[in-house]
Amino acid sequence: MGWIKLAAATAVSLLLAWLACSSPPPTPASADPLVFSAIRAMSDVRVIARAPHPNPSAELPKVASYIQDRMRALGLQVSIQAAQRTYTNRAKDSHTADLTNLIGVMPGRNPAAPALLLMAHYDTVPGSPGAADDTSGVASELEIARIFKVRGQPERDVVFLITDGEELGLLGAKAFFASHPLVPHVGFVINMESRGGGGKAAMFETGDHDGAVISLFAHTARRPLSNSLSTFLYKKLPNDTDFTVSKALGIPGLNYAFIGRPGQYHSPTATPDALDQGALQSLGEQALASAGATAYAPALPAAAPDVVWGDVLGGPVLVYAPVFGWVILGIEGLLILPGLRGATIGGALSGAGAGVLMIAFAAVDLWALQHFAMPMKSRAAYYQIMRDLHRYEVAALIICFASALLAAFALRGKGADRGRHAGLLVLGLLLAVALQVAAPTTGFLFAWPLLIGALASALTSQRWPGAAWAALVGGTLTTALVLYWGHFVFQGIGPTLPLATAPFALLASFGLYPLLRECWTRTEAVDSSV
Repeated sequence: MGWIKLAAATAVSLLLAWLACSSPPPTPASADPLVFSAIRAMSDVRVIARAPHPNPSAELPKVASYIQDRMRALGLQVSIQAAQRTYTNRAKDSHTADLTNLIGVMPGRNPAAPALLLMAHYDTVPGSPGAADDTSGVASELEIARIFKVRGQPERDVVFLITDGEELGLLGAKAFFASHPLVPHVGFVINMESRGGGGKAAMFETGDHDGAVISLFAHTARRPLSNSLSTFLYKKLPNDTDFTVSKALGIPGLNYAFIGRPGQYHSPTATPDALDQGALQSLGEQALASAGATAYAPALPAAAPDVVWGDVLGGPVLVYAPVFGWVILGIEGLLILPGLRGATIGGALSGAGAGVLMIAFAAVDLWALQHFAMPMKSRAAYYQIMRDLHRYEVAALIICFASALLAAFALRGKGADRGRHAGLLVLGLLLAVALQVAAPTTGFLFAWPLLIGALASALTSQRWPGAAWAALVGGTLTTALVLYWGHFVFQGIGPTLPLATAPFALLASFGLYPLLRECWTRTEAVDSSV
């Protein structure tokens, strides 16, 4: 029965995580005109992404002309910003780029109010039509402009900025924010990007002092994929988007992107027909929710202390002050205590030892995966890894799950009591405390699975009648959350650092351990009877 429960929990958690990570179906063109429709936006995608249009190219001015015509048809006040910027290519050669930023303004009722700026870029890399990167962002801007036109005049000016030269080093954004007269008027930025050809869009970056911004996001987000871990990790990565430029000036905002189907990143295969229209729907409807909440609001979010946040499997977004993380850890400590009463020292130590082994086994195997199967020796190798990233992610998932099983069964029979689960949770609590001290906005990563596991442990140790069901539900929910987060992290930084997913084996075990214990207890009973 134990193995059946473990298999059921694993299968259901995989299903829940898959549903939470999946992009929504595209809304048809016949939908309410106030609703974002990926099918309507696709009409622009098919024209703009019919061919590659890098800077410089003969195709780029044609695309710029089409976008300006679409802006005028939507009633925007259209202008261009011509600029020149010097950049260095990968061969370290210096070049000068002629840039044409496209700007459309929708006047608001209060022209003195700080403006909302929506941003995407229209240039591509050579050889790629760029249906995702970043035609999806451009088409989303145009669809949002159409919706605002139908909805009526916003409270504040809305600036639709479509930059040139992003692929050369954020050149268009740098030129705009360095000298354009609209910049002092901008009070909030929403940027749209992609790094792939599909998947659910994530809100992965904010400005500094984002407490009020996240509160707005949490109340308006539609089918979100976002947590404060992403902002923390993105600061550590060398990646940039146009949002990097506005953020450096202290302008608050939100940065959205989808990164699924990574094989289409900067690829000739990034065509309109290959684009996941659900990803376009996800990007556009999420940006629209935030844009509507700011464009029509009497005031923009003010600077406020950073917060911890995260969505629960694509559902509600939980938000709290970092200091509340200590309250959660205190509750978890109290829930772990009943499991420690009557436990042997050997049992508790073997549980903690199993946790250490899980991370060690996963780290060694993921290190081998990175250095032998995913060596990042060249730019070409990087793109090849991106094309095969789904296979590497499956390998990483198997490694983490196998590490949990190996560690648990390596220590079975050594103090075989409920104290092993408590010992594992104590290890998790110590690591959670360390994370809370070092990076409070990422503390939820350990705290949430640990809370579920500690609650299951307390119910089991008190022999609550529904403890078995609580363990099954807790194990399923914990594993679903960890798979959901793990997919997000692996797609984001897995190509360069798959080792970062090693702790996820331990996180899943907080809830799965009671089910594992039932498996090995029955195995030990069979062994002793032979």
